[in-house]
Amino acid sequence: MNLDYIQRSFCIPPCELKRIVKDFHSEMSKGLAGKKSSLKMLPAYVDRPSGNEKGKFIAIDLGGTNLRVLELWLKGAGRLVILREKKLVLGEKIIASTARELFDFIADGVKNLIQSGGGDKKGTDGLGFTFSFPIKQTGIASGILIHWTKEFSAKGVAGKDVVRLLNQALERKGLGCIKVSALANDTVGTLVARSYKDRYCDIGMILGTGTNACYREKISKITKWRGKAGGTAHMIINMEWGNFNLLRQSPYDIQLDNASENRGKQILEKMVSGKYLGEISRLILIDLIKRKVLFKGSGSSVLSRVGSFKTEYMSRIQGDHSVDLSQAAGILRKLGLAKSTLEDRMRIKQICDVVSTRGARIAAGAMAGVVTRIDPRLSKRHTLAVDGSVFEKYSGFAKNIKAGLREIFGNKAVKIKMALTKDGSGKGSAIVAALGKALLIFILVFCFAFPAYAAPCYGTRMPKKKEFFAGAEAYSIFKRYLKDQYGKLRSAQEFVLLSYGVFDWLSIDLKGGAGFVKQHPVGSDELDYPTSFAGGYGLRFKLYDKKDYKMVLGFQHISVHPESIHLGSVKHKAILDDWQVSVLVSREFPKFTPYLGTRWSRIDYIHWVGEDRKREMSDLTRSVGFIFGLNLPLTKKIWLNLEGQLFDSEAAACSLNYSF
Repeated sequence: MNLDYIQRSFCIPPCELKRIVKDFHSEMSKGLAGKKSSLKMLPAYVDRPSGNEKGKFIAIDLGGTNLRVLELWLKGAGRLVILREKKLVLGEKIIASTARELFDFIADGVKNLIQSGGGDKKGTDGLGFTFSFPIKQTGIASGILIHWTKEFSAKGVAGKDVVRLLNQALERKGLGCIKVSALANDTVGTLVARSYKDRYCDIGMILGTGTNACYREKISKITKWRGKAGGTAHMIINMEWGNFNLLRQSPYDIQLDNASENRGKQILEKMVSGKYLGEISRLILIDLIKRKVLFKGSGSSVLSRVGSFKTEYMSRIQGDHSVDLSQAAGILRKLGLAKSTLEDRMRIKQICDVVSTRGARIAAGAMAGVVTRIDPRLSKRHTLAVDGSVFEKYSGFAKNIKAGLREIFGNKAVKIKMALTKDGSGKGSAIVAALGKALLIFILVFCFAFPAYAAPCYGTRMPKKKEFFAGAEAYSIFKRYLKDQYGKLRSAQEFVLLSYGVFDWLSIDLKGGAGFVKQHPVGSDELDYPTSFAGGYGLRFKLYDKKDYKMVLGFQHISVHPESIHLGSVKHKAILDDWQVSVLVSREFPKFTPYLGTRWSRIDYIHWVGEDRKREMSDLTRSVGFIFGLNLPLTKKIWLNLEGQLFDSEAAACSLNYSF
């Protein structure tokens, strides 16, 4: 028997490549519409980065034989540095244990990393979690495991939010101050990691133990999507393409699938990925030994074991160019096949070539399907970020993918660049964490700051996570100009203050008290509205905190509702709304902390004369002001804040504060 039958079973001709592309388009469209499809097309709740994200982040990468925990420094301008890294082997006992045991193991890895860097639990801007299994993502920092793959089987995880499980484990390990700020799978992480420095990158792929892909899709085309766009027109889609099933299977593929734990699932993965290529080849070898085509019909107990013929062996055999295929002979000796002939070795090399070439061509067809979904005429450049041992190390695999792409696209294939993105899954999760922080800021600003614009008079001292500040404040506006003939106004307010740290970098500020308003129209007497209720709210975001320097972005709305007055028989009533936004920068010294900044502010003066209501704004030509202030610590927990405001208004504030 020759190997023609094997070659026919595994051949992917050009017409079949094009059919794979067409079928991919169909399954992608169904998945995006929420219809039944072998491609899940899961929203990743994040777009690719700008390359300007900055900060220090912890990244966790779970999905292969090792657990990796890293600390990374994003410097902006596409620059990234790995500061520390820990690798922990995931043994069979861990991956088959319980949810608590698995996630405690992960939390221990984070703890070890922090301790190796000096033990500063609060020296990170966020934690990104790469979880390389099918998840239904419900937010940028939440996702439910659909089912395990890659022989993982830890109990109590499927159907649960993996971010919540990890946060609980971090709490148990004394790391409650660290929370997962972003969840991504390895494919999304790879795309994000490459696009941090490559603006043409719009597809991410894993070709290793398993395989998957993601790409950048227009939100308008994700018809099953019911959320808000979050300020972007695009979102990364996690395809879970390993489950694509519109592929012609050989008898050996069917045999492998029937013996697997996930029968009928992950069909593409079982034909392309490193976990299965070796096993397909082993099944062919066993069959040919039975037919006495190899080794004169004499096999070995080692080769009869599932998984004994590794994909790594295939790569080494294909890369053996010696006259007698001595490297192949050495591998066969390890498998108990010491008496192989050169003809045996040549046939085995041919089998490895047939199996791996088919896998590469299927991958090429799938890639072409994704590229033409984004760019049907292939009119633009595209970078495909690829991570994984098969793509990186398998002899000739990447070359065969490129050959398949050339068959599909001809000369236009040069517009597709495959870029090896090593450790993209780990690096990418840190960048996604940075994107998650930026996205949360955007959402909060959008929800609370429009139409509110403002900066609280608290300086740059902010409560840490779950910490409270309380205090008393006096705030006086000595002069603020209104538009046209409405002249200027004055106001004084006294407040009780309360601030709460949602995160170390975000606080919510509330105030309640009383205040009066005095308006002096042009050419008229001053209207003096007596003291009554006043209150306000605000948000502060810590943008920078290194050594003795801090930068804080603040928003605030203050509203004053003074008593009405009567001039003769006519009732006059007024409300003062003060909207502000500011950026403050401080330098800490041993006994005081001065700060400077700028703000944009607007006052709405709403007044009634009888039943006639009018709303007048402050003079917007004087809307930008200058802020200067000082924090004076009196004790460890008590401090005095003094602040002045110029140009947009003439105002001053003083508060006494206590930290709980």
